[in-house]
Amino acid sequence: FRRVLFRSGLVDLNDPKKGIDNSPLGNPLVRKALDKAINRDEMNKAFLGGKGKVYAPVHYSPQYPGWDSSWEKRYQEEFGYDPAAARKLLADAGYGPNNPLSFSADVNATGSLQGGEADMMEAMAGYWRAVGANVTLDQSDGATLNNLDRNRTHNNHVRIRGSSSSQYLAVWV
Repeated sequence: FRRVLFRSGLVDLNDPKKGIDNSPLGNPLVRKALDKAINRDEMNKAFLGGKGKVYAPVHYSPQYPGWDSSWEKRYQEEFGYDPAAARKLLADAGYGPNNPLSFSADVNATGSLQGGEADMMEAMAGYWRAVGANVTLDQSDGATLNNLDRNRTHNNHVRIRGSSSSQYLAVWV
């Protein structure tokens, strides 16, 4: 999961399935499921006029030292749009119709897309709901969110953060 921040406390390195502050979003299977639930091609066309570029891994490209060309070959399998695989990953993580994954998504402008972030987050929430997640949209103001983050009391939520269109086609933890 890239470019949307999950703000919480420390990860229990001895049991990563516990997540971050017991948030299900800290579970690698959940993050991968949510990644695979997003149709980046549709979002690129709808929000960026098809001009966005997906990097594998996100925010790192071939011109940087340490680039591994196998990342591009593995991208589709690891992060590509696949709602059926997303549902299976959520089930493997213990979530399903009787125990839906629940979290909130901040629907606020960050200034980099003049409000487009809210539309993008609503679209991502739609993709996540389609694979069984229970996503609550949160429109708290920036000062409230910053205070919650500062005090580490805003757990189990996602938020778009970034300044480049390519960063909006993926999610980051």
